Parts: sequence; structure tokens; C-alpha cells
Amino acid sequence: PRSENSDDRYGAFSWSLTSNGEIRTETQTTNPGIFITLQPLARGVVAARTLPVSGPNTYTLTQRVDYKGASGTRVNWVADCILPVTNERQRIWEQTIPPARQPVTYRSEIEIPSNCYLMDLRLLGTGPEGQLPQTLSITDIALEPVTL
Repeated sequence: PRSENSDDRYGAFSWSLTSNGEIRTETQTTNPGIFITLQPLARGVVAARTLPVSGPNTYTLTQRVDYKGASGTRVNWVADCILPVTNERQRIWEQTIPPARQPVTYRSEIEIPSNCYLMDLRLLGTGPEGQLPQTLSITDIALEPVTL
């Protein structure tokens, strides 16, 4: 997320970052990405964005994850297609990001069905079971079509 795609004036098409007593998500101007602090037993949406997509197609989601020693924290991505006319959500993809000792770059493919024009991409988080909050960062986030 950068300032140009996290501006509230764009509504659901901008990144929505959670900031409450249990989950704090923020950006930094010097390092594009999201920086997350999860309190013990916190659970919920960390970040979300609705994106226009063109199906049928495959999109690649790339991200660099640094758990910063947050071994008890779990995060996962989910993607739902927002169906035309009914606005119903259809789950098309999900991926858990496993904890790692070193920063890791992950690449995932998301298959977009032919009737999908809007995709709701959400990052969900679960805090540690211990007593201390834990932090992690997800940077270099990119979603690109494999074919045009």
C-alpha cells in the first residue's frame, strides 16, 4: 500500500487498514508495505482492498513477509469474487502464510473465473496465545495478471 492506493476517497478500491485495540496496521512512507501488530488472542481483518479483475485469467500475488520472530502469530490471505447483479461473494482462493525465521518472498496464483469482475482481497490475522503483542511486516505486495 502507498498513499495513492490507500486514500479513503477511493472507498473499497483503496487499501483499508485495521487499527483498533487488538490489531494495528500501518504504512511507512520510506518502505511501502504494511506493518502489523497483533495483541494476544486478537483475530480479524488486518487489511482489505477491492480490485477490478478480468476473468477468466490467472493473477499472481507476490509479497515479502518478515515475521520478525512472531512465531505465535498467524496470517492468511483470502480472495472472494463479488458476483455481478447479486453482489454475493464466492471464495476463489485462500493461502496461509507460514511463519519463517527469515524474511521470505511468496508468490501465489489466483484463478479468476469468467464471471468475476471485482475481487475482494483480505489479509486476516490471529494474534499469539502468549502475553506479549507480536509484529510482522508484509512488503512488496503486487497483484499482476499472468496473461492479458
